[in-house]
Amino acid sequence: MENFIISFPFSDSPFQLYEKRQLSLTFSLNERGETLIDLVSSVPGGDWGATDKESAFVTLYLNGEYNQDFILFYGDEVFAYERMLGSLPPGKHELTFVFKTDQSSPLITSAEVHKVEIRQVKESDPDIVFYKNAPLLYGRNLDTHFENVRTDTPLASFYYCDEHEDGTMILEYHTIFSHEDGGTEAPALMSRWGRTTDIEWTYRVKVDQYGKRIIEGDCEVFQGKDHMRTQFRGKRGLGSHPILQSSTINGNFSDRVTSNYRYLLRPDTCLPREVNREAVMDKNPWTYAVSIKEVRRQEKIESPHNPQTEKLGDPCQYFYLQTSKFTVGETYQPGKVDIKVKLIKDPIWYSSTFNNAAMAYGGEDGPFSTTVKLPANKRVEDIEEIRASLITENETGIETVKGVIVEGVRKAFFVGKDLMPETSFINSNQKVEVSPANRNKTLWKK
Repeated sequence: MENFIISFPFSDSPFQLYEKRQLSLTFSLNERGETLIDLVSSVPGGDWGATDKESAFVTLYLNGEYNQDFILFYGDEVFAYERMLGSLPPGKHELTFVFKTDQSSPLITSAEVHKVEIRQVKESDPDIVFYKNAPLLYGRNLDTHFENVRTDTPLASFYYCDEHEDGTMILEYHTIFSHEDGGTEAPALMSRWGRTTDIEWTYRVKVDQYGKRIIEGDCEVFQGKDHMRTQFRGKRGLGSHPILQSSTINGNFSDRVTSNYRYLLRPDTCLPREVNREAVMDKNPWTYAVSIKEVRRQEKIESPHNPQTEKLGDPCQYFYLQTSKFTVGETYQPGKVDIKVKLIKDPIWYSSTFNNAAMAYGGEDGPFSTTVKLPANKRVEDIEEIRASLITENETGIETVKGVIVEGVRKAFFVGKDLMPETSFINSNQKVEVSPANRNKTLWKK
């Protein structure tokens, strides 16, 4: 449980943080524990969607020593950046926030602090195991020293907890990045993953019934280059947090650190395996907005908009959908499905894959998300029907699976003018099985 310690509000008059003006605050702890911090801030003139205005860079020192950095990506809107300070002993502690001009975007000269809040998970709390194993991530430095200030910045973290009968647990941490500069192209991201963020499993560890790490075999691994499961041999920092670095343009990691900035994200939630990973984005709808701003700034958006081409359209003109699929029978590869949408008074069935099997999600069975590119300015009330269609993977036309079960529509929505999911959405419990004999089945109909 996160216990409130103290809050420092600056609501009437935000503290102006710039190169020659630092902010120092002190707080006290009665016992040891993982300490959390919310920095509620805004950036005058900041805009993640505008070149040279993307973010402010603020370094945090704890008791005079470097702790971590904040990339303030949410522009001039007031926003709470949730982090952890690490494991701290009882006693008095001092925080110092320093604005870094050289690391901030060229046209950003200051940041405003509206509130700082401190919480703690006590060492005696059983939940501390989920906090103390969260990875301490160093930023990417492939092209420039501090490139996360303008691209692929980390937004949020979550974890899975797989419990076993002997009391052991496997904790698997994932990181949500604002986009990915390499790997899957943006149009395919929309078809295969239903988003433009990059969600990557980061670190996995097995702990015993007392919450202690089990050091044997492959009980402690991370996602290395080329998505390889890699044994962790790195160092730890800010307590017992494993140290990793974002080291590729498609969100993979290394346990060898070469960069000079870092962040300890607060794990947002424990996600059940049967739930779409995008549920974490739905819980934090601002992640859609940040990613769309980055895509608009970096990617070539199709103009004029054409819903029947694979070219990347504006993300606001897509219909976002979350579901699950399960392959029928034994097969050497998971089955694929196409999600199709028909609009009222429109004879066309718009395809999530553009009728191209290569664009479909081909990963393991379970939850998956996709989007359907539609004519401009459509809304939920324009949707007449949603169907699942079996995809023939083999170019010869030979079927590779007996069928695929699609478990309804968990959530389907548009993003609005604020670039966040609209409150009006579609869901359905209609479970269907598509097969070579029955290729199309309705998931939802008005």
